[in-house]
Amino acid sequence: MAANNVIEAITQVAGSPSLIRGNLARFRIDPTTGGLLCHIVAGGGGGGGGAVSIADGQDFTQGAQGDTSATSDTGTFSLVALTKRQLEHLTSILTVDEDILLELQGLRSVIGDTDDSAAATDTATASQVALFKRLLQRITVLINQDVTNGTAAILPAIARVAGATSSNVSNPKWRGAHFIIEVTAAAGSPSVTFEIQARNAASGNYYRMLVSEPILTTGTHILKIYPGIPPSPNRVSSDILPAVFRVVTTHVNGDSITYSVDAMGVV
Repeated sequence: MAANNVIEAITQVAGSPSLIRGNLARFRIDPTTGGLLCHIVAGGGGGGGGAVSIADGQDFTQGAQGDTSATSDTGTFSLVALTKRQLEHLTSILTVDEDILLELQGLRSVIGDTDDSAAATDTATASQVALFKRLLQRITVLINQDVTNGTAAILPAIARVAGATSSNVSNPKWRGAHFIIEVTAAAGSPSVTFEIQARNAASGNYYRMLVSEPILTTGTHILKIYPGIPPSPNRVSSDILPAVFRVVTTHVNGDSITYSVDAMGVV
């Protein structure tokens, strides 16, 4: 068969899909061997040829749906397997974050918010903030009780012809006091003694701490009670002022005398 006839015959064969699967883009006769040289275009869409192999660096594998999750971040795995590993990491992060959030919420419930009200009692179920506010309230009460020097009116300035007893005076933590007796008027020959009495809290009875000399004339007279100072009869007592005290006056006769008694406390 002439060469042209061979080419023509091969062309006819090439055009027959029943004999040749694939696409013959071009062909020629090797002049040396007489063999048929064909160039086949791969990927004919339904041909029976195998997958085209491409060198590393130019190829990637999408993977199959059933690919298991990658076991490392840098191993040789399909894109599907690596994606599954990434999803697992995200799930782990979300789980950890949720645990942390729950821990923080629990911690917040214990510590409390800045606007928590002070705890109602010392043993109330309350946040740390609420309990701390109650503690501050208790400290404030103690501070307010620890008063400085001050004064207290014991007997008002009025004319009297008989003895008088003051009300109980609660001592706001004074260690001692000056008792100031102001006599502003006297008719006839009055004579009055002033006695400072302490109250026994257990029995309710009173006992003497200091009694003055008889006061006969107008003027200012001072009685002193304070621990550690030099005592003086009828004037100064080296003693501690009790929690509750009072002043009692005794008149020798019925002559009118006007006086008042005040206390100046000393801490």
